[in-house]
Amino acid sequence: MTITRRPYNGAPDLARMQMLNAAARAQRGICGYLHPGDIPHRIYNGLRRYAPEEIAYVWEDDAGALIAYCLLYPEYCGFDLQIHPDWLAAAFEADLLAQSEDLARAWKDRRAADDEPCEAVEVDLFDCDERRIAWALAHGFTPAETPDNAITVRALRALEETSAPLPDGFTVRSTTGIEEAAALAEVHSRSFDSDWTAAEYARVMRSPGYDAEREWIVVAPDGRFAAFCIYWVDTVNKSGYFEPVGTHADFRRLGLARALMVAVMRRMQALGLTTVQVNHDMDNPASTKLYEGLGFARQHTVTIYSKRDST
Repeated sequence: MTITRRPYNGAPDLARMQMLNAAARAQRGICGYLHPGDIPHRIYNGLRRYAPEEIAYVWEDDAGALIAYCLLYPEYCGFDLQIHPDWLAAAFEADLLAQSEDLARAWKDRRAADDEPCEAVEVDLFDCDERRIAWALAHGFTPAETPDNAITVRALRALEETSAPLPDGFTVRSTTGIEEAAALAEVHSRSFDSDWTAAEYARVMRSPGYDAEREWIVVAPDGRFAAFCIYWVDTVNKSGYFEPVGTHADFRRLGLARALMVAVMRRMQALGLTTVQVNHDMDNPASTKLYEGLGFARQHTVTIYSKRDST
C-alpha cells in the first residue's frame, strides 16, 4: 500500500480531520488527541496569518482515506501529529513523527533565512502518551521543566447549582453574524493584548468550522462587548469545548467569564452534550481559579519537548 502526503485542502479535509479525532477519542479517550473543535480554531484563528496549506498536511492511503495529519506552528517551529488509532503501529508512527519534524524544521530554516530564528523544533506531548514521549527522548528532544498546559474536563450536570449572576445592565447572547466582526476583534484584542483587525476577524467568521451561533458574548451597559467565548461540539462523544474564553481588560473581576461559561454550558446541555473540556496555560492563575471554580478537573497535562540543532 502506498501512503501519500499532501498539503491541506480546505473544508473537505477539515471535516475528515475532525471525524478522525472524534473517532479516536471515542476509541482511545482524549489522551494525545485534540478536541475536534480545536482543529479549525488552530488553523483559522491561532494560525490566521499563515496560508492553511503551508501549516497543515494530511496522509492518505491508496483509496484516499485519511490516515493522519500534522499541524505546524511557524512562530515556534512546532508540530502536532494526529494519527488514526488503526494506524498506530510503532514503526509507522515513528516515520510520520520524523516527517512532521522535518516539516517543522523547514519552517525553522525559513525563519532563520528571514532573520527570525527559532531556537529549537518543538512538539507538545500529553503526560499519558508514553510511546511518543519515548520517541521524543530517543530522538534528542528535551522536556521543559514544568508542563505548559492543563487539559480539564467537567460533566454537564448540576448546572442549576452553579451560581453565576451577571452585574446589573450586562446581558449574554450569541453573536448575530459578520456585521459584528469589528466589535469581536476589539474584545479579542483587549482580552489577550493582541492586535486583531475587523478584516482579520471577518475572515475567521467566514472560515470552515466557524458558526456565529457558537460565539457568545457579554454585552456591557454601554454596548461594548465585555467578554466572549467560542464553544465547539463533538457530537460523536457528546463533548463540548471552550476555545477561546476572554474578558476585555476594562471589565475584569466582575464575574463575567464565569457567568458566560455557565450560560453556554446550559446551552451545551440542551444540545445533548454530557461533558465539556477547556485547556489553559498552567502559569495563568486567573484561568486556573476560574475553571476550578466551575468544577473542571485536570485530566492531563501537556509538556513542550524541544530539540536544538546541537543535540
